[in-house]
Amino acid sequence: DIPFLHPQISFVLKTSDHQDLGWAGSLHPESLESYKFKGAVLAAELDLGILRQYWIRQPEVKPFSRFPALVRDISLAVSEDIQAGEVIKVIHSLGDDLLTQVIPFDLYQGEGMPPGTKSLAFSLTFQDHNRTLQEEEVKKLQSEILNRLREKFGARQR
Repeated sequence: DIPFLHPQISFVLKTSDHQDLGWAGSLHPESLESYKFKGAVLAAELDLGILRQYWIRQPEVKPFSRFPALVRDISLAVSEDIQAGEVIKVIHSLGDDLLTQVIPFDLYQGEGMPPGTKSLAFSLTFQDHNRTLQEEEVKKLQSEILNRLREKFGARQR
């Protein structure tokens, strides 16, 4: 419906709540002729004010800690339909500010695993920017994480 755009080579962009975000397309042949363009011309217009609402914020960058990290690996037996990403979300939700990284490093299905299950292994990094962590507080946090995974997914530690 934009008169200077080709009707079959143009479109209107809308947001998920049907707000007009802009348009894009090839100029209509009559527009090309009136401006004496010899080839196809593409044009677009976006409302950056609306688009700005959908921009993802940049992650906050923190300085390196001067204090050592404690890395703990956990291996879990879970149902084969449970995704590693779901487990990671739960781990992060319980990790407090001391859990700085969760890395999946192993997936095993096969001999030694009950049918319909798989093993997932994760490396958990704990660190504080203001002090050295004590072994007992990391053990407590790791235990809370394992208990929550047991409740949420029926996970058992391997």
